[in-house]
Amino acid sequence: MLRIRAEHLAALEVQQASGFADRMMLHLREMFAEEVFGLDDDLLRSFANRVSAIGEEWGITEEPHVERLIELFVSFSDLRSPVRPEWIHDTVTFPGRPGEQVLRMLEDGLYFGDNA
Repeated sequence: MLRIRAEHLAALEVQQASGFADRMMLHLREMFAEEVFGLDDDLLRSFANRVSAIGEEWGITEEPHVERLIELFVSFSDLRSPVRPEWIHDTVTFPGRPGEQVLRMLEDGLYFGDNA
């Protein structure tokens, strides 16, 4: 019988995260070429991993949602700013708000200015 242990799951998570970062790098180079032009592979991978970690803090953990979050970070300097606008802070720190809702609210506010 095959037994999957905690260390096996941890190794699988690392492998999946690395694969996701690789896919995101290709995606960003293709779809956001102008925005990521000055970043070498190490910096781009670091960026994708850093935004993924932020997404996890905000409850955004499903791969398609993390991809959308990374796209938002590439597209909008408000998200990359060391001091984010208050509406972003309020959106991402509201207790118990599901990650998908956080993402939708960020998209609405950034794309349409609906950040009241």
